Amino acid sequence: GELQKAHQNYELALQLADSNYILSEAHYKLGLSYYRSQDYENAVREGEIALSLNPEYLSDQQRLIDLLIANAWSCLTKKE
Repeated sequence: GELQKAHQNYELALQLADSNYILSEAHYKLGLSYYRSQDYENAVREGEIALSLNPEYLSDQQRLIDLLIANAWSCLTKKE
């Protein structure tokens, strides 16, 4: 109960203290904005920056970035 909650709060505090974590989140969200506006080149760039800043962040967001990059890449190659 309380020990588990304390551990979760500790993990969250560690993540928030990590500037790469915060920068990665910002680039991820910017990449999604580019993606939604169909600016795939910038979406790919922001996704790559987010992953390079925090490559060990294995979560749903990283999987979404991977999907965004794969989808954007397929759209870029179809244009040519």
